[in-house]
Amino acid sequence: MIELSEREFNIFRNIVQQLLGIRLSDSKKVLVSSRLFSRLRALNLNSFTEYINYLGGSNGNSELINFVDKITTNETYFFREEKHFEYLKTIYFPSINQQKFSSDGIRIWSACCSSGEEPYSIALTALSAYKSNNNLNIHILATDISTKVLTIAQNAIYPEISLNKFPHWVIKNFYEPISEKVISQFPFLQKGQSYIHLNKEVSNMVKLKKLNLMSERYPLKSKLDIIFCRNAMIYFDDKAKDYVINKFYDHLKDDGLFFIGHSENLFNYSDKFKLITNTIYQKINKKT
Repeated sequence: MIELSEREFNIFRNIVQQLLGIRLSDSKKVLVSSRLFSRLRALNLNSFTEYINYLGGSNGNSELINFVDKITTNETYFFREEKHFEYLKTIYFPSINQQKFSSDGIRIWSACCSSGEEPYSIALTALSAYKSNNNLNIHILATDISTKVLTIAQNAIYPEISLNKFPHWVIKNFYEPISEKVISQFPFLQKGQSYIHLNKEVSNMVKLKKLNLMSERYPLKSKLDIIFCRNAMIYFDDKAKDYVINKFYDHLKDDGLFFIGHSENLFNYSDKFKLITNTIYQKINKKT
């Protein structure tokens, strides 16, 4: 194993902070070394300094895709923090009148969506609440900076064990098991394991896009009713967190909802968001 020096680690740390707004603590040195070592082998490089030079060279922009995929954390599962989805099913969706569905519809953004479990959980919640998607005008945008996880989300195939996380109220005809023949067609699936495939009624509700939250402009055509950004901002430095929260505020409709992770809070943004219930906030409209 090639050793990662303090100088090299600090360079990677600066790249990550400038590119993603994520702060890497000293304790992440071993993690960075182990994750990037595979890129050294793939590129036939002999040191992390050579890899740093490679990132700064003519192939750097394309290699940044692999760099980001290795560095970012993608821990997620279906219906994580289940109370958020119960809130949608029992309180939010029943409060929406038919006129809202037939006109603008409901626009939801799952930011930092990872491999898709969160946006598909939102879609499954809506479908289970309304029994089908007939006249269900709900649009879910799901974004992440990692190309690798977005590819997984695009295929909408997940280990059958994922069903253990599904609440009892999820209607079961929105997914189906897939055969060994189908599994063999996807290199990221392991032979011998069982998988489910979410059907088109679910996947068609979700539009997947690559997006860096540090971007100057977010490619959103209209304002949103709900934003999910959970368990991601805890990795941001203060400047990046402030930038992202203000962007979210600007892209939410008046009285729009903002769902965050259980270890996060918006106490420093009480002029912009008010707490509705645990880790669910509502936009405070600007006074005119």
